[in-house]
Amino acid sequence: MELQNHETPAAFRTDTGGEYVTNHLNGFFTTKGIIQECSLPYSPESNGVPEHLDCTIEESLRVMLECAPTYDKKLSAEAVLATVYIKNRQPHSALKDLTPHEAFHGTKPSSQHIQPFRRECYIHIQYPQ
Repeated sequence: MELQNHETPAAFRTDTGGEYVTNHLNGFFTTKGIIQECSLPYSPESNGVPEHLDCTIEESLRVMLECAPTYDKKLSAEAVLATVYIKNRQPHSALKDLTPHEAFHGTKPSSQHIQPFRRECYIHIQYPQ
């Protein structure tokens, strides 16, 4: 966010799962002036919005992989990325009918280039003569 938008986040909220609670990361947040907010351990209900988003991503992942011509778990990361990419280009009620992409970048996103997941494609590389 700092590199793309020249703004430092005010806060970073985690679920006290361990991966974001380290001395190194705490020191980084302190030097940047970022407040680290930790929810109670083992209480997903206190992280309602992120937990709901995780469920949405998991469901989309399952559908994308199961509906593909050949089921391949190796494509899980790509399915998650595709889901988040599409979700960031959909209007959101918390942003007054803006998309997250539009709110962050200031430009309306296009969906012209989005293709079905696992669509067969060909890459053409033009070599110099």
